[in-house]
Amino acid sequence: MKTICKITAMLAVALLMVSCGESLEDTYKDYSGDGTSIRYTGRCRNISVTGGWQRMVLNWTNNVDPIIKNVKIVWKYEDEADSVYLPAGTTEYSIDHIGSEPLGDRSFEITICSVSEQGVESLSNTVYGRPYTYTHEEVQAFNRLVSSAYKIRDRVILTFLPWQEGISAAHLTYTKKDGSQGYLELTPEQVAMNYYMLEDEVDNDKPIVVHRTAKLETCVDEIEFLPYEFDDTRIFNSDFLEDLRRQFGFEEIPEDWIERQTVLYLDALSYNSFIDLLNFPNLKKVVLGSRRYFPESEVDDEEYAQDIVMDVEESNFALQVLHELNGLTVERYNNHFPQLEVKDFFTEKGQPVEPKKRLIDLTGKTFKVSPEDEMGFNSHLPNLTDGDPSTFWQPRLTGEAYQYELSIDLGEVKAVSGVKIVQRMWENEQEHMVAPKSCRVLLSENGAEWGYATYLESYPLGAANGEVNYIDFPFTFGARYVMVVVPSGFYFTLNFTSIAEISLY
Repeated sequence: MKTICKITAMLAVALLMVSCGESLEDTYKDYSGDGTSIRYTGRCRNISVTGGWQRMVLNWTNNVDPIIKNVKIVWKYEDEADSVYLPAGTTEYSIDHIGSEPLGDRSFEITICSVSEQGVESLSNTVYGRPYTYTHEEVQAFNRLVSSAYKIRDRVILTFLPWQEGISAAHLTYTKKDGSQGYLELTPEQVAMNYYMLEDEVDNDKPIVVHRTAKLETCVDEIEFLPYEFDDTRIFNSDFLEDLRRQFGFEEIPEDWIERQTVLYLDALSYNSFIDLLNFPNLKKVVLGSRRYFPESEVDDEEYAQDIVMDVEESNFALQVLHELNGLTVERYNNHFPQLEVKDFFTEKGQPVEPKKRLIDLTGKTFKVSPEDEMGFNSHLPNLTDGDPSTFWQPRLTGEAYQYELSIDLGEVKAVSGVKIVQRMWENEQEHMVAPKSCRVLLSENGAEWGYATYLESYPLGAANGEVNYIDFPFTFGARYVMVVVPSGFYFTLNFTSIAEISLY
C-alpha cells in the first residue's frame, strides 16, 4: 500500500510539471460547435532576431509537442517574401537572402510557426529584424581612422581621426619605393598621436589603403569594412580655403597652381591649423603677418594685433615636416602666432613696411552714409577723408544694429584698384570691441548698378588700434561710385562703430 501511494504521488508531480510546461497557447484542444475536439499544433516560444552582417539570425525554443515535423519561417518586405521549412528540433536559422537577392538595408517582418505531420500549422509568432549593411547608420558612424594622407614626393604624412569604440583592428597598406609591400598597424596609441610621417620611402603612384574591422554590441558578426583608398584629391580645411579664396579667388584650387607655389603669406587673423600647408609639395617659405600694419605700440595686444593658430601642436608638426623635407623657412613679423614653437628655421622680421599706393585725390569730396545722421547729430563724415588718422567718423549709439553704407561720388569714372581703411585709435578698451572686423566693398559706374570689388563679399579687417587695412582688388575697375559697408558692433546694450580714414587707390 505504501508503494502504491508513492507511485501515485510521483505521477501527480509529473502531471503537474507537464501542465506547467505547456500553456494553452503551446498545445491545446478546442471544441467545434458539435463538441468535436480540435487538436492544435504546439507553437514555438522565446522568439528573437538579431542583426548580423548582411543577414538576420533567428533563435527560438521548440515546443515538445511530438506531432511537430517542421518549423516554418516566413520573412517579407512589402510585396517581397521568402520562406523555409526546417526539421523539427532546429533552434536557429540565418536569413541572408530574399528570393535570389541579398536582403539589403531593410526592415523585415518574420513569422515562425510549427507544422505537424499532417501539415497543420500552429499559431504563429511575429518579430521584426534588420540586417547590418554598409549603409546602416551605425556602420556609417564609424570613421576611417586616417583623415588625410599628404604626399610629398616619396613621403607620406598621415593625420588621424579619433579611435572609436567598437573598432577591433585596423592597418594601412602601401607600396614602398623599392616595390615591396608596406604595412602600418593602427592602434589606439598610434591614432592618439594625431599625425605621423611614415618612416618608409613610398611609391606615391601606388594605392595607400586603410583596412578596418569592427564589432558592434548589437551585431552577431564582426564587420569588415570595404578598404578605403586615398586618391590624390587635396583636402583643405574650410578656414584655410576661405583665406585662399580671399587672396586668389579660387572656388576650386588648380593642381598646377598648387605645384608651383614655393611661398605662402599667412595673415588672415586666425587659422585652425597649418596642417593644410602639407598640400603644397614644393613649399619653401611661409611668411607670417607681413600684411598687417599697425603702430609699434600695439604689437603686444593679444586680442586685436596678433594673428593666432588654434591647433598649435599640429601646426608645429606641419612646419617641422616641411622643413625636413623641403628646407622650409619661416619669416615672422611682429608677435603674430605667438603660440608656435620658434625653431632655428624661423626669422623674426619686426614691423612690416606699408606698401606705397598712389591714392586718389579726394579733396573736397565727402562720404555719405545710410542710414543718415538724425537731425541735430553729426557723425563727422568729413573726418573719413581729411587725411588725419586721429579724427574719426562715429555714428550715433542706437538700440538697433545697422549696416552702414558709406558711399562716395568721384565725379567721373576713375580707375580704382583698392581701398585703404584706417582703424580708429580707441582709448576705451570696451568701446574697442565695436571696431569693424569686416566690410563689404561695392563699385558702380552709374550709382544704380553695383558689383562687389573683392573675391569675398565680406572682407576681413584687422582691428588693432590705428591698424591700416589695404584691400587690393583682383582687377583695376572703372568706377565713379564706391561704397564701403560696415556693420555696427554691440556695446553693452547699444550699437555703434567708428572708422578713422577711408582712402582709395
